[in-house]
Amino acid sequence: IRQIEAKVLRKIRPYLTSEIKKKNILSKIRDQEGDLYHKIRKEPISIDDVVKYLYIKDSLTSVESLLVEYFNKEGFDKPYEQIYEIRKLVVYTLNAQYFENEDFDFLKSSKIPNLEYLDLEGCKVIDYDKVNVIKDSAMSGKTSLSTLILPKYVTEIGESAFKGCPLGYITQDDLGSFQFLTIPSSVTKIGSYAFDSAKYVKFNTLVVPAISKNAFDTSSTGARIFVPESTIDEFISLNNLNSQFIYHTAM
Repeated sequence: IRQIEAKVLRKIRPYLTSEIKKKNILSKIRDQEGDLYHKIRKEPISIDDVVKYLYIKDSLTSVESLLVEYFNKEGFDKPYEQIYEIRKLVVYTLNAQYFENEDFDFLKSSKIPNLEYLDLEGCKVIDYDKVNVIKDSAMSGKTSLSTLILPKYVTEIGESAFKGCPLGYITQDDLGSFQFLTIPSSVTKIGSYAFDSAKYVKFNTLVVPAISKNAFDTSSTGARIFVPESTIDEFISLNNLNSQFIYHTAM
């Protein structure tokens, strides 16, 4: 495990279109949402914040055990007091290991209540014997979590996996940049209520996945969906998305 200034960690994907188009879409969203637009904007990651990097290298290692071991070695008698304060976490799996259900259970627990940034892009996940599947209710109710980078090769996202997590936002800097929840191109299925509180969502896929009912909030104040231009008609035709709030990127 190591720590590094958050300015090095800039994996959140930029909006893929011209500045003019971005400003036009932001203006449209402002008009649609009124005062709510200003309430959901957040500060970008502070360069003063510290990010924890974890490497799961063997079957006996878990996110929790790595953190406890690290803080013990750093001389802390009560490692869970330090874990309690963690806000940003990046996890990698090595040597054919997996990010397992127990790791999700720990990150969802009250032991690490302030977690707001989670990067799993470098992980392989497993739900019991189902590889590249995120289990049902994996992080449901983790209301502190606003930034999530999904595993690069995840194929299925279970029901209520990130239910209640306010993922995706617009920064409060001068540009008002989108900070998306990005759905990788590998995803083929998204379960009911998986992202029911996600606000700004971008699909990086040319093949539209199966999206279950209520996977996203389709209300007037719900999810704004950004998709490749070549797929927008197919996304708009889906019954489980609100076609009024689907936009295309320049992908």
